[in-house]
Amino acid sequence: MKIYSKELSEGVNRFNFNNSASELNLEETEIIYLTPIFTQLQIVKDSETFFLTGTVSTTVRMKCARCLESFQTDLQSGFELIFCTRAVIGKKPEIELSKEDLITFEYKGEVIDLHERVRETLLLAIPIKPLCSEECKGLCPTCGQDLNKGECGCCQKVFSSKFSELRSLSFD
Repeated sequence: MKIYSKELSEGVNRFNFNNSASELNLEETEIIYLTPIFTQLQIVKDSETFFLTGTVSTTVRMKCARCLESFQTDLQSGFELIFCTRAVIGKKPEIELSKEDLITFEYKGEVIDLHERVRETLLLAIPIKPLCSEECKGLCPTCGQDLNKGECGCCQKVFSSKFSELRSLSFD
């Protein structure tokens, strides 16, 4: 996913890209990409600085962290980036990092490569603990029965602690 700076006109430029998961090095065993990764991009060119805003979206199949069942979900995430030459970046005094500093990247020559930025945006859109639904009951810790499909009927051990006696204290 490369943009050639010489081909961009001053002002607003719009692009759409479709990439496969393998093109973005997203081949994982835990997540299956069901649709191509679609990137919408708007680039505002201001001399040697490029302001990018966009969204990345796709549909994936992953396993629920509670019940281990596979489910399908849509991932979508927006991003903002600034690309400029080393000369433009070097003009800023080094004081503190601002939000703008965290999204500013240098490009060399005439090519702005968005491959890694789009990949990072999509990886950050993947939930840390994917759930098939907020109401997912998960698995029985004793027998492993999927509690979404019904109660298991096994006798679940009641956790007992030395501090359980504190519940019976009254402070009235």
